[in-house]
Amino acid sequence: MAQFATVELPLGQFMIQFLRGAFPQPRKIPFFQFPKSHDIESAIQILAKGVEGPAEESKEFKIQFSVPLWKTDYKHFTLTEKSIQILKRRIKNYYGIVAHDFLSQRRNEGYEIKDCIYLFFAKYEIEPTDTNYERVKKDFDRWRNRQAAKKYRKNQQKKNRNCPPPA
Repeated sequence: MAQFATVELPLGQFMIQFLRGAFPQPRKIPFFQFPKSHDIESAIQILAKGVEGPAEESKEFKIQFSVPLWKTDYKHFTLTEKSIQILKRRIKNYYGIVAHDFLSQRRNEGYEIKDCIYLFFAKYEIEPTDTNYERVKKDFDRWRNRQAAKKYRKNQQKKNRNCPPPA
């Protein structure tokens, strides 16, 4: 039988709402669980550091994970500052993939950007506040600009390869 442990991860309210919407939990539980084979679950298993005594209780976002066999000597786990940064980056990257894919698909279907964002909020059960709206819009605009710049550079490289060298 698998052993479970809990670690605390300081995340903002927006990311917590996104995770709860992206990975619906079976019931109201005081902690969060990723699917067993998910990349972030695997990262937590690797980055969680076993400690002798229980960690101090705080009100941070709690994530439950299955303890790998090679770490079963410990009952309590914690995350180092570096581990927290790595996990936050992984979660932000996951959010970026999901959000950009969802929003760009809706834009390609002909929806206005405002409608796309509110559909995203509805799907992932995120509170539609002005701050959240601006955050998603600004993030999507930056991503779109980066994509356009990549496409432009690629076309420029293609043009430069196709033209004959100067005589």
